[in-house]
Amino acid sequence: MRALLGLAFLLGLISVIIPLKFLGLSTRRRGAMLMIISFASIVFYGLIFNPPTASQPVTQPARTAEAGPSSTDAHPSTPARSNWQYQEQKDKMRNQTTRYASLESDNQLSFDFPYNGGSTGKLLLRISPTYGKNVILEVDKGQFLCSFEGCTVHVKFDNQPIVSYGVAEAADGSSNVVFTHNYAGFVKQLRQAKKLTIEAQFYQGGSRQLEFSPAGLNW
Repeated sequence: MRALLGLAFLLGLISVIIPLKFLGLSTRRRGAMLMIISFASIVFYGLIFNPPTASQPVTQPARTAEAGPSSTDAHPSTPARSNWQYQEQKDKMRNQTTRYASLESDNQLSFDFPYNGGSTGKLLLRISPTYGKNVILEVDKGQFLCSFEGCTVHVKFDNQPIVSYGVAEAADGSSNVVFTHNYAGFVKQLRQAKKLTIEAQFYQGGSRQLEFSPAGLNW
């Protein structure tokens, strides 16, 4: 395209210069006219073959924000969801308060008659001015195979080695409730665990396992 424009430009320039000889102008005036035509030709040639380009806007460096907390710091992670339930029982006569933290099992146990249907386990922490500190395990159906003298349950916190805890029946003889020994050691592990498995022996039910999700304990 530019070659065609250049050829047309040269032909046009020749067609202007040649007639100057026949206009009867003096040599001086023809020279002046040639200079004007040449200057105009150079400008016109430059516009055709080197058109001016639009000036590019100067890109300003992006303004950086002052150093501040990262997005992680600005939006801290949400605490783990807790399934623990907390209660208080007040003894107005003695002006004493017993505190409880309870957690239901993630799974249910199935026993034969007369405990047909799913049996839910519950882990209960108790701090009592009268009875002290206790970790209590209970089921709403079924009987632990234990005695007042004591027995053993096997406990696993997350993927740690299995630990045996001594337990005893309730003082009132309730067979669906046992009390574990070593409250401090149990609760210390419980505060750090995300998964808890307790294996116990049940009357006419054999060895069964209850699973809990104890994360988020505020105790």
